[in-house]
Amino acid sequence: MSNQKLNTLDDVRDYISHSEQGIKEVTELRQKIYNKLRRCNDEGRISELKKSRDDCTTLLRQLRKNKRIAETIIEDNPKIKENIRIETQARNEAYGLNKKQKQKSKQRSYER
Repeated sequence: MSNQKLNTLDDVRDYISHSEQGIKEVTELRQKIYNKLRRCNDEGRISELKKSRDDCTTLLRQLRKNKRIAETIIEDNPKIKENIRIETQARNEAYGLNKKQKQKSKQRSYER
């Protein structure tokens, strides 16, 4: 997922749509392999088909995981922006208070 260079939410949405297409294609391929396995009688061919099936399953697992992560990014984006806004506001308020305190101490030092 980190090697996809997703910078915007539109990039993430495009990635999700491509992932869904890839999942669909790999699922169809895996189903064809299952069908061939049911009809096959040759032991060598069966082991080859099982290896292909396992590769498809591994790829599907990774595609689904990455899709889930991308969906979480879209879902969490508003929450993250809100947290950043709150944190920025808190820092600005703290900075404003510190600045006022410094001004007060300067005023007091001149008054004495």
